[in-house]
Amino acid sequence: MSDTANRMATASDIQHRSRGEAVAALISASVLVVANLVTLCVLYLAVAISPDGSWDVRQSADNVQLMSAESGVLAVATAVLTAFILATRWLRSRSWLTAPAVTPLCSVVRCLYPLVTEAVFRLPVLGQPERSSTTVG
Repeated sequence: MSDTANRMATASDIQHRSRGEAVAALISASVLVVANLVTLCVLYLAVAISPDGSWDVRQSADNVQLMSAESGVLAVATAVLTAFILATRWLRSRSWLTAPAVTPLCSVVRCLYPLVTEAVFRLPVLGQPERSSTTVG
């Protein structure tokens, strides 16, 4: 009987938040949306970087790795912030953890993509000419 009463009390608490809790939830949601957007913008820059020519391949690869690392660090910071906000119960939905969970994975994939492409598939990286395995002789 007490378990049912606890569930009913929890349901009524969710419906009747105090004004302070509603403001805290609104501010928390706004901060998390901005943090996730900034992280996604940095990740987009990492994906969108391409070399201007054959002379720019190494610099582009370095920039991709730098931007991927930055987006990973931002994603971890956003995940910590999200976990704190969820722990304080200002926001109650666990779906807020989706973006901070997926973004570091995308950052790692983008950071390693040139290395994996060259090593596994033997494809040229960022416009580099293919290496010929046959020798003329």
